[in-house]
Amino acid sequence: MGIVLDMKPGSEDKETTFKKVLTFLDFTLSMLVVSPLVVVTWRGLWSALDLHGVPFSVSLGTGLLLHCVFMMARGKLMDVCTPDKMGTLMFFIVSRSYTVLFGSACVVAWRGGWHILDDYVAMDRPSGPLWMLGSSLLLLGLLKTLCNLPLPLFNLEGDTQQSVCELLPRAARPFIASVPSVLRCS
Repeated sequence: MGIVLDMKPGSEDKETTFKKVLTFLDFTLSMLVVSPLVVVTWRGLWSALDLHGVPFSVSLGTGLLLHCVFMMARGKLMDVCTPDKMGTLMFFIVSRSYTVLFGSACVVAWRGGWHILDDYVAMDRPSGPLWMLGSSLLLLGLLKTLCNLPLPLFNLEGDTQQSVCELLPRAARPFIASVPSVLRCS
């Protein structure tokens, strides 16, 4: 955890209480501030694309293409994008630009995917959403990945140097047996 408390008799209780308070604060910040801001960002980008009439297939194709570009450029970016090589200010600008662009690519791809899925699954009838929910839960269960369901809401991560080119959330890694090297930061 990085915090060292006085380890006198009875200090274990203080550390446990301190951890509980930090966990509660982390949960509260995640649920009431960060998660809603992420959802608003997604919704804002989707609405802007809707407003400009961007077709869903273009949205999906653009998002997937940008994902591929970012994945192929990731290794070079990790070599070049360090505060030592480019200075702190430039590192900050480049790393945050990367995060915004990669995040936007993700949101654009999801927009296209969701709407295309809506076109092929009868979402206006009860069987459509029930089929989607049931099949996704079944597949997640078979893949032993149900534990990933609460990650977006309950996992709060801050920006760090190590997370600039991350393609997998750190919280998901313990649940993934072998992550391909293209998805891991060294």
